[in-house]
Amino acid sequence: MSVSAEQPTTDILAHLPRWKRWGLCAIAAMTITGILPMLACAALFAVCDVVGWWIPLAALGAMVAYGMWVVMSL
Repeated sequence: MSVSAEQPTTDILAHLPRWKRWGLCAIAAMTITGILPMLACAALFAVCDVVGWWIPLAALGAMVAYGMWVVMSL
């Protein structure tokens, strides 16, 4: 590699505006600490209480069906 070649930056967030960097860092911090997963779980429970518990059961059934399809195609 020559001296004049472009070097990749080590900070992948360096090219973003400050508000986007802070937002991404806040989302990452809340995800790592468990705040966002807890909020997602609470939102899922609230939706399921309103419309019924068939949504997670249907999603579970779809995952099982896909898993069986993958296993049977081997």
